[in-house]
Amino acid sequence: MNKVYLPEELAGVNPIAAMPFTVDGHVDLVSFTNMINHLVNTGCNGITLFGIASEFYKLTEKEKEQLASLFVQLLANSPVYSCISVTDHATEVAIERAKFYQQLGSNCLMLLPPFFLKPTTEQIVHHICAVLDAVTIPVLVQYAPGETGLDIPPQAMAEISCRYPHAVFKIECNPPVEYCRELLRYKPDSVILNGYAGLYMMDMLDVGGKG
Repeated sequence: MNKVYLPEELAGVNPIAAMPFTVDGHVDLVSFTNMINHLVNTGCNGITLFGIASEFYKLTEKEKEQLASLFVQLLANSPVYSCISVTDHATEVAIERAKFYQQLGSNCLMLLPPFFLKPTTEQIVHHICAVLDAVTIPVLVQYAPGETGLDIPPQAMAEISCRYPHAVFKIECNPPVEYCRELLRYKPDSVILNGYAGLYMMDMLDVGGKG
């Protein structure tokens, strides 16, 4: 049985798994397995699959299911926590995806809020909360306005944290420090990680980030 992680245990270094492809455009499962095993041996704390660097938008449904199952299996007996990103724009699909990844045994999820056709802040918050309602494992709510073009105010994030203790935040605005300071003013015990290739990691640790 996979270890159950608390939100505050999601800390340190958590790289996004890159996606290796063969020359004809298929997922290279052998290289993927070797890469995950290599990352485990680097001493990282967690690994995330289907982040933006995983090129999730190029994968078929069959490939995603195969990769998710293999990913969880590869990390099941390691000290590294597994995190799988839910990237679907339809709330109903995102809910089913989140449930499926939890059932597979992923230790936590990452959630990329929908941005296609520019939903309102209220619609984005509804989507996030619906996924949080559907699962019990920690969920890293991703905030990447540079990639999505969407704004989610720190106060809205803090309200989500108050409603859902298993919500964690991955802040990737550029720069992220002031946003995180404001979020922590609203909710001082919020668990915050920084993405953006770790460019601001030391600054984020100084203001209360976890990794």
